[in-house]
Amino acid sequence: MKTNKIAVYFSAATLTMSVAQMITGIVILRWVQPEEMGLWNTINLIQTYGIFIQLGITNGLNRELPYSLGKGNKNNAIELVSTALYFNRICIYVTLFVSVICGIYFYFTSGINNFIITFCVVCLILIMFLYQNLLTVTYRTNNSFNSLATNYFIQTVFTLISLPLVYYWNYNGMIVRYLILGFTTIIIMHYFRPFKINPNWNTLHFKKLLKTGLPLFSLGYLHGITTTMDRVVLLKFVGMGAVGLYSPSLAILAVMRMLPKALGTYLYPQMSYELGKTGDYRKLWGWTWKSTVYLFLIFLPFIVLGIFSIKWIIQSYFPAYIESIDIMKYTLISGLFSGSIVGFNVLNSLKAFKHITVLYISKLILNLILMIIFIKIMKNPICGVAFSLVIADIIYFVGGLYICYFVLITKPIKHE
Repeated sequence: MKTNKIAVYFSAATLTMSVAQMITGIVILRWVQPEEMGLWNTINLIQTYGIFIQLGITNGLNRELPYSLGKGNKNNAIELVSTALYFNRICIYVTLFVSVICGIYFYFTSGINNFIITFCVVCLILIMFLYQNLLTVTYRTNNSFNSLATNYFIQTVFTLISLPLVYYWNYNGMIVRYLILGFTTIIIMHYFRPFKINPNWNTLHFKKLLKTGLPLFSLGYLHGITTTMDRVVLLKFVGMGAVGLYSPSLAILAVMRMLPKALGTYLYPQMSYELGKTGDYRKLWGWTWKSTVYLFLIFLPFIVLGIFSIKWIIQSYFPAYIESIDIMKYTLISGLFSGSIVGFNVLNSLKAFKHITVLYISKLILNLILMIIFIKIMKNPICGVAFSLVIADIIYFVGGLYICYFVLITKPIKHE
């Protein structure tokens, strides 16, 4: 019963934060021009690729920590966290050094402009995110998830009260707002962190985290490429202005993936914990398909409402993005499927690296082929990219569920 209450509280917190981010993300579009949003979203790709420096250590901790706790080995769990903290500190110092060098270079070559200001802000946010990324995977017990939910509610408040910064200072206000939100998030998560221990190096634990985390990170990185491919293709075939018009769709996808990602933060360690404790594959399959279907049904009425109301909303309040209406409709349908796959985390718990590889590479190739095809045959190339994602995400949704069933029920794989 206690677990169910925490799950509900955590879900409520994540949903509240998602709604707040969705509303503020849409409102911001009213005060920031498409060209400026294109600049922000392009440079912000640094965050996607910057986490490579962590070498998957946080991914390894994300799996090994709850698995160790499930087996009742708390001392081992503490040592894993301590080692990860030590390595993450090194990552932060290296990132700061590289950012300063690049910032100085851009300053002397182009002076102060929106590009260099945005670059510096994004680099600072990346540095904070490296620590946030590690802190998040240490919230693995029910009590810590309760604290994490409280963190989300507090972050929601900051998300809302910081909105006037964009209203009064437009683009500059927006980037300052993101910087403030990143800083407050770190402060809150650091204060409530479940493991208040000092960083300490342990080579054996580092190797274990690297052995588990590097494959998971590499595969996650591959998956991340598929989620940014739409912007890359638009930049290649259309231009930065197209990315600006695509920004409302990016906001929709970000919000629709926020809830599944947050729920995955809860469900994934529970799966790893259960795997370490009981190894019950049928129970894990139940969690997998139920979480997927339930999320799909929760999203469905909101998607239908969004499709029928988006035209009026854009025409009435965001006239600068009228060309994005049809694009956003396709994105809503795409998000319905891509946002409902939280149960696929069971593959990470099982360390089913081969199966994950097949799944992600298939999606990557499918996305690329469909985007190239539809960007050429559809009148609006941006709509072509959005429509290709609809088809790709439906196929990925069905194929992913089948692979989960295969490794859990049809031909169960061993775990360690």
